[in-house]
Amino acid sequence: MRLVLFILFFKSIFAFGKEEICVTVKGDYPQEKYLRIALKRSVEKALIETGYITGCDKDSKKLLIIIKNVNEKPIAYTSKSRIRSFSLTIVMDIIMENKKGRFSSFAPYGQPSGGIGDINRKNAIDEIIDKIYLDILKFLSRR
Repeated sequence: MRLVLFILFFKSIFAFGKEEICVTVKGDYPQEKYLRIALKRSVEKALIETGYITGCDKDSKKLLIIIKNVNEKPIAYTSKSRIRSFSLTIVMDIIMENKKGRFSSFAPYGQPSGGIGDINRKNAIDEIIDKIYLDILKFLSRR
């Protein structure tokens, strides 16, 4: 019992004066499950780096990520007319209280010999998020 009280006391000391933010992801792309998870994870990491606490209590402030556009264009073909490479573009908005920021980037990825698979696409999503991560940090640090 003392350990539980000590942990709660210790947590309250370090959480004093910090705002709690609840992150939600919305958009018209329900099939983009990995994109939603990766965006939420990245924005929560940026929130922690800028001094916020993440959590969804009734008193927490809301941060909304809206996926505006996910566009995939073929950019290269194999000799048998299969698509070999794509260009993936992602556009999203982040709304926090009265601030709104739009972030977008693109990354190419390939499917060797026109094959099908998710690993290269997931790597492209991670690369896009890494490209815009510093912009998200700047947006969140301006209070």
